[in-house]
Amino acid sequence: MSKFDSSKHLCFWAGLTPKNNESAGKKKSVRISKAGSYLKPILVQCALGSY
Repeated sequence: MSKFDSSKHLCFWAGLTPKNNESAGKKKSVRISKAGSYLKPILVQCALGSY
């Protein structure tokens, strides 16, 4: 964790933050990256398992 300045930097590195692709007031894509699409289901399962 010391490699990252904050939790936001870690989330960005892991690909869990949506992209902000906007041009001339039109939003093009707000999906998470491919890396995040593999990591997100694992994190959800971990969260549900701790219930």
